[in-house]
Amino acid sequence: MSTRIPPSSTPSAPPPHPHAPAESGSVAFPPKETFEQIRRTLTTRERRVIDPPRLRPAAVLVPLFEADGDLHVLLTLRTETVGHHKGQVSFPGGGRHDDDHDLLATALRESHEEIGLPASQVEVLGALDDVPTISSFQVTPWVARIAWPVALVASPDETAEIFSVPLQRLLDPTLCRLEERTVGDRRYYPVHHFTGGKHVIWGLTGHILARLLEVAFNWRQNTPPPRWAYRNREARLENISDSYGRL
Repeated sequence: MSTRIPPSSTPSAPPPHPHAPAESGSVAFPPKETFEQIRRTLTTRERRVIDPPRLRPAAVLVPLFEADGDLHVLLTLRTETVGHHKGQVSFPGGGRHDDDHDLLATALRESHEEIGLPASQVEVLGALDDVPTISSFQVTPWVARIAWPVALVASPDETAEIFSVPLQRLLDPTLCRLEERTVGDRRYYPVHHFTGGKHVIWGLTGHILARLLEVAFNWRQNTPPPRWAYRNREARLENISDSYGRL
């Protein structure tokens, strides 16, 4: 099942959360204006909320920061010992705990546990659409601006590396390609691969990153997507969600 959260039900600026604030910048745009643009876009659009049965709620933080006049996105490389997505690039995040106030609290707690990011150095800009995963999670991505520089400490059990990529590089549409994957009963879905950095960014992280670029910067990839990739996109997401729920 999925629903749309209309703009009117989302505050124009997220209310202060138990964990939040900081200041920073951009790519080819003036720093303050870019963060305000992202906030305005995320808080005035309809957000897709999915609630398929048997999917575990989870959240990730999509940390953005300004350094030397450029906007960067912070990412992690997972260790080979974690339970899911071993050795892959990811955003800090994980499954919701019973004592998490909400999914934003989940994203902030996991970010502190995985990379030592203090919640006091985070300013939440808004949330992207929920995403179902093949590992049976329903993930809410929270986009945030973080203070920079900030002291980060990688959890040895979960995080092999903390690194960043300039957003300007990711906005180059020639550095992204789509590949076809299947779930369950031959249900096809597109997988984004960003190849412009130290590590290939793909899977759930690639999808979230592509969605951020599409929503906030009207980004479109240069390579035409396969014919199946965006045909009846909403019905396709419903079908994939149902497939995940049966795994």
